[in-house]
Amino acid sequence: MNPEIIFKYFPNLSEDQKMKMIKLGEVYSLYNEQVNLISRKDIVNLYEHHVLHSLAIGKVVDFEQGKKIIDVGSGGGLPGIPLAILFPQTNFVLVDSINKKINTVTSIIHDLGLQNVTTLCERVEKVKEKFDYVIGRGVCCFDKFVALTKNLKNGKTKIFYLNGNNDETKTKHKIFIINDFFEEEFFKGKIIRSL
Repeated sequence: MNPEIIFKYFPNLSEDQKMKMIKLGEVYSLYNEQVNLISRKDIVNLYEHHVLHSLAIGKVVDFEQGKKIIDVGSGGGLPGIPLAILFPQTNFVLVDSINKKINTVTSIIHDLGLQNVTTLCERVEKVKEKFDYVIGRGVCCFDKFVALTKNLKNGKTKIFYLNGNNDETKTKHKIFIINDFFEEEFFKGKIIRSL
């Protein structure tokens, strides 16, 4: 488990951001023993398969200072936590309906000392607040994700969603191919859908 892959693609991180990225591996390894946030077999690939994959969104959008971002179906805090480290001047809300996961993610945020992230244990349809950006990773098919999150939008809200290119979708949207940013074999067929 090596964070160097993050520094390869994001060479301009501050010392604080680098330290948080390094600590991410330690913290996830620790909590993953207690709550299955990431497949136990895949925890060794945390940085490539999970952290870097989450950060792909940071290659296609530069979240402006003070903007509000919601990570829907955050599960183990991905993509929200890595993006919160990358964009410390923005505000992230990580929402999931599974209490055990949200409690663990709250502990991870605390251990990393992240000041720009809060968590919410709630079904996304019941969230009343509006956001500038909606993000997610492999929660469901894209059409369903768009429908699930319509109550979060303020008219100008943008969606950035990580999933595979085999998702049949009727919603008109933009596609970014992750292999255009990251050369690793793992990212073949992985895309960001944007609306």
